Amino acid sequence: MKAEEKSRGAVETKYARSPYVFITHRQVNKESITIKEVEQLYGGKIKKWPDGKQVRLVMRPESDSDTKLLRSLSPGIDQAVLSAIRQPEMNFAVTDQDSIDMVMKIPGSFGGATQTQVLTEKLPVKVLALDGVQPKAKTMKEAYPIWKEFYIVTLGNSSEAAKDFAAFFSSPAGRKILAANGNQPL
Repeated sequence: MKAEEKSRGAVETKYARSPYVFITHRQVNKESITIKEVEQLYGGKIKKWPDGKQVRLVMRPESDSDTKLLRSLSPGIDQAVLSAIRQPEMNFAVTDQDSIDMVMKIPGSFGGATQTQVLTEKLPVKVLALDGVQPKAKTMKEAYPIWKEFYIVTLGNSSEAAKDFAAFFSSPAGRKILAANGNQPL
């Protein structure tokens, strides 16, 4: 949150995190990817999938939180993503939904999303294991290297309904729903 928002009484509370997953169009013939391959895909060194189909990256804008998260995975990926962003004719998606929609529609596409979005929307995309680790909330703590954290923001003068909704995230029922949908409740 920005200092201005905090000065107006806004409070952020982290409530869960979800694996940030690498996804492809459902017809891509690949089940797993390595961090090195991710770097090579974004760096343009891998241009075709094993079945010969062209790789088509789906990118988020440079200032987007997903792009920043992706770039934090390794120095090599950081540089490769910056290079990919500057390529003419790149497929850019502004929102999470735009990104998923592009991956579903563009043959050979490769992008990222949260496991939560893929599971809750029952999306027809292929989620790739990363360095042999399946992206699941329970693997995040020990083995899965990249996740997105979720926050709820409330104001001191929030309505009782808003406060109850925020409190639900940490209740046993709320935590159960979060876990069932690919999140690690915090």
